[in-house]
Amino acid sequence: MAFGRARQSSEGRAMQVLPFGNWDSGYPSASGRQVTPTSAEQLLTVFGCVQFISDTVATLPRGVFTDSPDQTPVKSPPAWFKQPNPNTSMTEMIGQLMWSLLINGTAFCPYTIDGSFRTAGFNCLDPSQVEVREEPPGSGQVKKFLNGKLLPQNVKQINGLMHPAALRGISPIEAARQSISIGLEAQDFAARFYNNGAHLSGVITSPRDFTRDQARDLLDKFGRDHSGGNAHKPGLLDGGATWQPLSVSPAEAQFLESRKYQAAEIAGQMFLLDPTMLGIEINTRNLTYANLEQRGIHFVTFTLLRWLVRLEEFLTDLLPAPQYMKFNVAGLMRADLKTRYEAHQIALGGPQGTGKAWLTVE
Repeated sequence: MAFGRARQSSEGRAMQVLPFGNWDSGYPSASGRQVTPTSAEQLLTVFGCVQFISDTVATLPRGVFTDSPDQTPVKSPPAWFKQPNPNTSMTEMIGQLMWSLLINGTAFCPYTIDGSFRTAGFNCLDPSQVEVREEPPGSGQVKKFLNGKLLPQNVKQINGLMHPAALRGISPIEAARQSISIGLEAQDFAARFYNNGAHLSGVITSPRDFTRDQARDLLDKFGRDHSGGNAHKPGLLDGGATWQPLSVSPAEAQFLESRKYQAAEIAGQMFLLDPTMLGIEINTRNLTYANLEQRGIHFVTFTLLRWLVRLEEFLTDLLPAPQYMKFNVAGLMRADLKTRYEAHQIALGGPQGTGKAWLTVE
């Protein structure tokens, strides 16, 4: 009988998918703000990066192949490869795995096996509710607990970056809590600033003094005549009064630049994602691409590859030997139309066939 990599004892067959907990554990910061996975997601940069990377990986083409010289595609992969459990498609499941890794640094997946000791399906637990420790201490036997309850052995663990001898991956939210807290404080300050109406669009000046009633009447009239649908109509002020629009002050401009820098720092240093892919402006002299292909190669190599390899190893372990799983990233690294045509021309021998051809037209 052929067994897959996920072979376990018969006791594992009765294991059921365990319920999710919540993501409430937090990490203190120097600003005094408690940074939690939930609060971190409220920072648009964090949410945008996690969503961008997770959805990209989840929607990549993927396939199962036979580990042989010709790497033959498997025509009928296991049913769980399309639907890991009755409530979750593989696209949704990979999104959950990526969210766990990007937010918590570790993903935990209980899986079931069938009567042939092959994987029948799997799920993704809330990683913040799972504790990994040696039990008993110093025994070298690593066990997992969900809300204090011992988990069965058939739970796969995917780790991100790890400290030496650590039992789980480093939480990116914990590691970057100071930068995230600064971003959240700046975001809250901006909301309070605009909510309180502290920013003036302009002032009306006059060479003569107004009584309180006259000033109120002038402001009310000017507001009615130049707001809403009348915002861009020409204005007329009597009594020598003039309108002086106010530009953003140096302090406000510096505040806006600080928010932009904080967003770029989180995207680039926490998620290793080119900030411009999220629409975050940076000094373009520091990061340029000759074409779309180079941009795609940079994205795959420095942002996605570390996660793709981990997921491929995890899913391959669930497949029966000698099958393995691979993502297809060719679409992300595809050149623009002009570059592709030029490459085809070179392969066919160059203009008018002046070069050495290594492809032919059939």
